[in-house]
Amino acid sequence: MDYGYIVNRAFQIAWKYKSLWVFGLFVGGFTNFNVDLPTNSFSFDPESAELPFHISPEIIAALLLVGFVLFILFLAAYCISAPALIDGVNRIERGGVYRFGASFSAGVDYFFRILGLGVLYFLTVFVSMVILTLIFIFVAILAGVSLGDSGAGPAIAIFLLGLLILIPLLLFVYLIIMTPFSLAQRVIVVRNAPISDALSEGWLLFKRNFGKSMLIYLINLGISLAVIIALAVLFAVVALIVIIFVPDPMEHITEFIILGIVFGLPISLLLGGFFGTFHSALYTLFYFELVEPAAGRQIAAQTPPIIPGTAG
Repeated sequence: MDYGYIVNRAFQIAWKYKSLWVFGLFVGGFTNFNVDLPTNSFSFDPESAELPFHISPEIIAALLLVGFVLFILFLAAYCISAPALIDGVNRIERGGVYRFGASFSAGVDYFFRILGLGVLYFLTVFVSMVILTLIFIFVAILAGVSLGDSGAGPAIAIFLLGLLILIPLLLFVYLIIMTPFSLAQRVIVVRNAPISDALSEGWLLFKRNFGKSMLIYLINLGISLAVIIALAVLFAVVALIVIIFVPDPMEHITEFIILGIVFGLPISLLLGGFFGTFHSALYTLFYFELVEPAAGRQIAAQTPPIIPGTAG
């Protein structure tokens, strides 16, 4: 498998077809089904919490309602954008004709199957996180017992050893969950398959190509880390520019925030759309390499095939 080709081609598609950034912007927020589970919300005590200012219950309820509505809207946008991106790359890479409207239509067609797949993914991640949390608690209890018996040294050693085991385990669990589900998304769109068949094929492809899946996962992880570092540097520069206009941010916090949004929001939207498109294209191209190697695609390119699973 030519991983260099996959990465370069994903960048080429993301750069050339900028209308895909509209879909990539929403996919980037949930890239490959990323889920953030809060860990400290269960310990919140409203009776003992001290706020520097009073917020009326009506405002809190309104904010929660707005947050819920925004979550539903972004979830709906993701469930349309994810299959639309896959459809667009499918058309571009396999001899079809890409049009924004046609890919959007495909996204609508596959909305409920992508939503159902997302629910299954969330439940799988939730159960896995519960199991890993129990393992972490068990290690912490062992560390506490060691602390009571032998002092702080062995306890710290056991705790650090637990972290060294837990972090790679967490990454490994994410690999074996994310990859089959990501491939299943491609199966749904490219082959117009139901959820059960898509999951079966996604898992089979992952199991038969475990080494390749791990390598593309590590490549994706490395690129993501590089992007995060680059973004941190970029937004540090933006913050310095804003400080030029607002020398004392603590005294003029409102102006500082507004200018930060003016300078930072366009950059965030553009980069979010681009890298959301890139990461989706990366796994779509990886799926193509698994099901039809480069040699087969070169032959097929001479006679453009009928593209299965795409809306006309």
